Amino acid sequence: MKPNEGKWTKAEIMQMLLAPRPKPAPKSAAVKAKERWSQPKPIEAVVRDEAAHNETLIERLRAEREKARQAEDRRAYYQGVIDRVWQSQLDCQAELRGLHPSFHRGPGDPDW
Repeated sequence: MKPNEGKWTKAEIMQMLLAPRPKPAPKSAAVKAKERWSQPKPIEAVVRDEAAHNETLIERLRAEREKARQAEDRRAYYQGVIDRVWQSQLDCQAELRGLHPSFHRGPGDPDW
């Protein structure tokens, strides 16, 4: 609505407020990219952004490496326990063989 002689009526104001407004057409991805990259950032800003990204990446890699190291330590601990128990069993069997020598000659022996 165009103003009539510089004054609007209440009905004209209400009609302007309640009238549907057309939505602007969305921009295509190519247009958005061109607008975004047409004004290059200063080198300092690019370096600062990349440094922040790299810090986050480094922290994540450190955490993953620490987690892997803890898992490896736990595996090595349990493997050590298994090895000690196994060696203890072998030592016990060798000690028993030393106390009671066997007189069996093999599968053909009637005492076998």
